[in-house]
This record gives sequence, structure tokens and C-alpha cells, in this order.
Amino acid sequence: MNGPNRYRLIVVSLEQAKAAAFHATQRLKEALTRRKLRFSSNCQNGSGSHFQRDIFFEKPRSKNDWLDLISSWSPSPSTG
Repeated sequence: MNGPNRYRLIVVSLEQAKAAAFHATQRLKEALTRRKLRFSSNCQNGSGSHFQRDIFFEKPRSKNDWLDLISSWSPSPSTG
């Protein structure tokens, strides 16, 4: 196979791969958009099966609250 034909085969394959990648990217973006819409419709206050206030119910914590919480997770030092 001579140079120009080999180049054409490579370019055609490359263009096909680009088109396939673009198509896959579009499908992923559409799927992500659908998931975002579904999630936002389920998390609106007062509608859907899950309420935003139920998902994000935790009260804000102070720095000392976080330190106390983290220290409660740590294993106690052995008393010997």
C-alpha cells in the first residue's frame, strides 16, 4: 500500500473514532442532564418522594463540635 492510501485509511479511521467519541459524549451529557432533572424534582421542598430538608437535615456544627465528634471516633488509648 502506498503513502496516500495509507494516509487516507488512517484519516478515515480517525474521523470515525472522533464521530463515535462525539456521539458517546452527547449521550453521556444527555444522561447526566436527565439524572440532574430527576434528582432536582425529587429533592424539591414539599414535592417528590424525598424532601431536601430530610436529606440535608443535619444542623450546622461548630469547630468544637467537629473536634468532639472526631475524637469520639478515635480509639481510646490503652490504659496499660
